[in-house]
Formats: sequence, structure tokens, C-alpha cells
Amino acid sequence: LEHAKSQSVSWATSAGNEAASFLQADFEDRDEDGLHDFSAVDNANRIDVLVQELETESGERFGLATLRGVYSWDAPCTFASEDYEIVVSYENEAGERIELVEFEDYFDDWAWEPRRPIKTFAAFREFDPSRSGELVTFYVGVRKLNPDAPDVNFMINHSCACRIQYTTPEGSVSLIEPSVSPSTFTVAAAHHSSRSCPRDAGSGFYCPDGLLLYYSSQGPTRDGRHKPDIAAPTHVSTASSGQWTGQSFDKNPGFGGTSGASPHVAGAMALVTQALSLIHSADPSADDVFAFLTDRAEDVAGPEADLRYGAGLLHLGQPPDVEIDGETTG
Repeated sequence: LEHAKSQSVSWATSAGNEAASFLQADFEDRDEDGLHDFSAVDNANRIDVLVQELETESGERFGLATLRGVYSWDAPCTFASEDYEIVVSYENEAGERIELVEFEDYFDDWAWEPRRPIKTFAAFREFDPSRSGELVTFYVGVRKLNPDAPDVNFMINHSCACRIQYTTPEGSVSLIEPSVSPSTFTVAAAHHSSRSCPRDAGSGFYCPDGLLLYYSSQGPTRDGRHKPDIAAPTHVSTASSGQWTGQSFDKNPGFGGTSGASPHVAGAMALVTQALSLIHSADPSADDVFAFLTDRAEDVAGPEADLRYGAGLLHLGQPPDVEIDGETTG
């Protein structure tokens, strides 16, 4: 990414859709049971996961609840991946807490950066297909394996059709590249119409402030930088996603997410690059393109919203004057 930027390549990337599924906390174990205390009474985060009906190749129907996630923390050495682990459990019919077993339930880890362990986890429970549409409960905890390890600030990003008890939207942009890169222009998800997005969670995808989608990842980055950089429209009609018809559960939400927002900025970058290259008779730098978009962005929520909207909503405004074949256009 840094090399691409140095070659005047402007890169738009999605901020991510983790604001409602992200947790960041300082490890704390007041009762000394080895598990992080999410509250004074909870040493696990309750995750209510939707049972979805699936079908095998042979046509057999079954219900499946799936919980996946990534977790990470800052640590001083490469061996730190052995200091902490994720614990996933569920309650059986008798109300007993059953801990899922590592490797049998797809726990894994890898070294993303020398000073930053990153691990993955996944848990599955199978049900009769008649239970499809129900919510079943998992519990996710953080256990310190090495009692001599320092208490750390950890991050967990959950991936599931679920409802999560404890979340922290702030910092949800900051788990992995490229959304946190200073060499990219990171895009948040704003609804294409401030009149069309409901404000409450009971209506499907929603916008608490009437515009920014509840899931749009927020800053700051781990090193304190402002991200995202800008917000752009999402939940739009496309050939692949079909015609947008609304945000309720019985409607087609169109092409959504920050993935639906970032192409608007990529297209704007192409137009700005073309215009600036004609004006200056040279390809503009990525910083020139970023600055053009930042300066013209519409500030819809004030400076306190910079970690959610960035500079504001994408707005190209009046095209700059460009001379083509002796005639000035604008």
C-alpha cells in the first residue's frame, strides 16, 4: 500500500462492518479465576446466535448456529500467542456450561506482526431444522494462560448472525489492514437517503443518527490516528444486488456495507485524478486526490463525529475549470 501510494495510486478501501460486533477492553481479573471480567458479575460475553437452516449435498436439512471471530492484543514478544486464549462455551439442556475444545472446534492462530498476536476461533452447534430462526447462546471468554503475562488491552471481532451483550464501537476499524493503513482512503457507510434509513434496530439495517449505518466501523486506530477518512452512500441499487426497496426485513437492502460505500469513493478518485492531471499536466499524487475529496466533503455531524464519518460525506461539488482543445469546461 505504501509503495502504491508512492507511485501516485489512490486507494479507496472499506472501513469494515464491525462497529456492532467489536470489543476492546483491558484485561481484568478481579476474582482471580483466570478469566477476564466483562462486568462485576460476568466473566464471559453472551452471544445469542441465529440458527440457520442448511442442506447437505444429499438433501438432508439441518439447523446450524455458527460463531466465528478474530482476537488480538499488543505484546512484547513473538511467544506471546501462548499467554492468552479465547474460551467458547454453551449451556446444555440441564443449564450446565460446556466448554468447547480447542482444535475440535476450529481454534487457530497465526503471526500477523511480530509484536501483535492474532488468533481466530470458530464454534458450531447443530440442531433439528425445526429450530431454524431461533437464537441459541454461546459464551465467549478471555483466559490468561500464563499467570506471569502482563495484563493487556485486547480486541475481539465477532462474525455471526447474532446479538452481542458487550461491544465497544470505538476503535472497531483498527483490527487489520488495509482499513487502518495511512496509505489508503478509508470509507465509512452512510445511507443513500437520510429519510429512508430507520433509527431503531427492529427494522433490519438501521441508522441511529439517521444516516451512518450502525455497523460502520469507527476509529481511532491503535496508534491514535483518525479513521475512517470519509463516508459515502451505501444500500444502493446495482445489477448484481438488485433494486433497493427498503431497509426492513421483507425488503431488498441493495448493495450494502462499507463494501457498497467504497466504490463511490474509488469512482470519485478516478474523476478527480483525471481532472487534476488535465489542470496541472501531470498525474496528481495520492495526497492531492485525498486532499481534494477531504476539502469538499460535507460535514454532516460536526467535528465530534470525525471518528465515525471522517471528513464527512463524499461530495464532489462543482467540477474544476479544465481547458480542453482551447475551451474551458467546468
